[in-house]
Amino acid sequence: MIYYNDHFFERFDVLFGKKSSIVAGEEYPLGYFAAEAMELDAVVLEELKKLTQQASQEFDMFLTARTASGAGMAIQALDRAWELVMQLPLYNKIPYREGRGSSVSGIVRELRSDEQKLDRMLTVGTAENETLRRWHGIYDRLADDLQRFRYDTDDMLTDYFEELPSRRPEAYAAAFEACRNPSGRSICRPRTKRILRT
Repeated sequence: MIYYNDHFFERFDVLFGKKSSIVAGEEYPLGYFAAEAMELDAVVLEELKKLTQQASQEFDMFLTARTASGAGMAIQALDRAWELVMQLPLYNKIPYREGRGSSVSGIVRELRSDEQKLDRMLTVGTAENETLRRWHGIYDRLADDLQRFRYDTDDMLTDYFEELPSRRPEAYAAAFEACRNPSGRSICRPRTKRILRT
């Protein structure tokens, strides 16, 4: 996950232990954020997808036109989407600085004031372009990735974990392995047709 700082994009860390995870110096029980994601209302994910798609379109238009009006439209769209993103599990625990607009719309302000940086971001092969493309991909897929996580987790819990022979870590590991293909990607799919609870 990536957020914006005074210079460019920056990663933040989530530390995992055997029984907890640490975000912004606070400790949470392992599985806390997964449980929160499973409780998200489907309406929130639909709205998130709509807002992030609109923001991506406006951001792309700004990158093409480089105008003040394009920047303004992009900032508004990114801020609308980011207001919802900041309420999501995990994102709502990250300490964002007040009074700076959204983390993502700040990049538009910086690019408007630095044409050379904007040129580097749009030049294929530069580190800036690679960062932009990676961020853009993560941002565009956010709602779909959350929805996929919810479906895959629901499938694992229902189809693989409900009838474990024991509650030992080895039993969970074996069930999880049964839900993956040799490449390590999840292939969990429901054995019975059901609707994810929202």
